[in-house]
Amino acid sequence: MMFGQMTAGSWICIGSHGIVQGTYETFAEARQRHYGGNLAGTWILTAGLGGMGSAPPHAAELTVECDPHRIEARLRTGYLSEMATDPDTALEMIDRWRKKRETKSVGLLRNAADVFPELVRRGVRPDIVTDQTSAHYPLNGCLPSGWSLEEWRDARMRDSKTAEAASRASIRTQVGPLPAFWNARVPTLDYGNNIRQVAFGECLAKAHSFRRTSVRFSAAESDHSGGPRCPEARRTSFEPTKKLRRCFLMASI
Repeated sequence: MMFGQMTAGSWICIGSHGIVQGTYETFAEARQRHYGGNLAGTWILTAGLGGMGSAPPHAAELTVECDPHRIEARLRTGYLSEMATDPDTALEMIDRWRKKRETKSVGLLRNAADVFPELVRRGVRPDIVTDQTSAHYPLNGCLPSGWSLEEWRDARMRDSKTAEAASRASIRTQVGPLPAFWNARVPTLDYGNNIRQVAFGECLAKAHSFRRTSVRFSAAESDHSGGPRCPEARRTSFEPTKKLRRCFLMASI
């Protein structure tokens, strides 16, 4: 048995159609809890455009993806609006769309382990931050920082232990700046792909300092330093609507 939003971690991903509804419900919850029921003029930072990462681009957002073929596929099918090869261009697009209240998305051809820390250093502030890379399977799911796709694919066949170790180290680098977004009071969500636990296993002690799903900030949820904290035992905030529960029941029948 798995908690909601954990399809990747429990190996039951069924492709794009299996995640669209849950993503909609999660962002709808974030909209209600953090933005007064209105996400107009906001943008989402995430990563990954594989089977699980196809749903978020329906929101106005920037998705970091290292494989150009995945970006091209999402452009063909209408999941993405544009493609960019550098962060400045992508951020300019986001800024333009936000001002016009246009719901569009851009796929940034970069490694998330490089982009996320850079955005934190530059003081870029998204309205929601999440991730949908395949961190539950690091060997095949996460390109190590500084590696080309060809090097990575070759190493997976030739020396899988070294390739997986490099992927896990890269996940640690990507997760490292996420608590900075959270402490800046940006809703920062682990989307059930085990990325926090992989980073924690790589000795990133603060990997669990942001939440699984969107929650309301309150004084009771802040630690002594003033930033939000994430008790691991606390129940996730995502609760399916009655309509969605009926969909689950029909699917299981």
